[in-house]
Amino acid sequence: MTVARWVLHGILAEDAVSTGMPSISAFLQQTDMQIRRLRASGLLGIASRLGRASRDPRATQHAALLHHRLITAVSLQDDILPFRFGQGFTSLSAVASMISKSSHEWRHALSEIAGRQEITCRISIPSPARNDTADRRSAVGSSYLATQLQARRAARDGAARLELIAHSLADVVRGIGSEAVKFQRAPRGRPTTLAIDALVNRGDAHATLSALEGESARLAEEGFALQVDGPWAPYSFVDGGGQHLA
Repeated sequence: MTVARWVLHGILAEDAVSTGMPSISAFLQQTDMQIRRLRASGLLGIASRLGRASRDPRATQHAALLHHRLITAVSLQDDILPFRFGQGFTSLSAVASMISKSSHEWRHALSEIAGRQEITCRISIPSPARNDTADRRSAVGSSYLATQLQARRAARDGAARLELIAHSLADVVRGIGSEAVKFQRAPRGRPTTLAIDALVNRGDAHATLSALEGESARLAEEGFALQVDGPWAPYSFVDGGGQHLA
């Protein structure tokens, strides 16, 4: 049985500022991660040694959080392709081999996100409070049907309004300089949520966040909730970070 001993967090250009890891030195001091940098075909991989296998889901969640924090710290000053968390390798040489095998594709993916980060917005309609007494009273005949039709109509109208809001937010981030926006449709059975991912220039990230915070206050007055996350590495704009090549 092959045992994975290393996990690859991300890939950068070999001349990246993070070659010396100054952006994450403080972060590393607060963790027990054993970070290794390895060069292969003009690229730089950041990997860490896996700890002892554990069946405790909290250990996995903690490792995933550290992975995300590491990628975010590096992305503050460097372009990095985040690798899928949990993809293990038996050795550092296996990591280097994988990077070299598809180095051309990795470089192309890096060029696609050069100087950019990702910001995500989630728009939602708060679920109305249930009135069980009213539900029981309306659970008979025409009153029940009228209640159901009204609920469906409200959901349909809310979903349409979400679409308009999402496009309005897309216009806001494009106005600041975003070159790409992706829409995430609501999961099946949850028509009250919609998200957009914006690819923004690293230097415009704070201006974009400020503009979206202003939109959040306005939308709250209309009964909509806006959650803004980021900036972080552009997970959504590099075809899985080239991970389909691994």
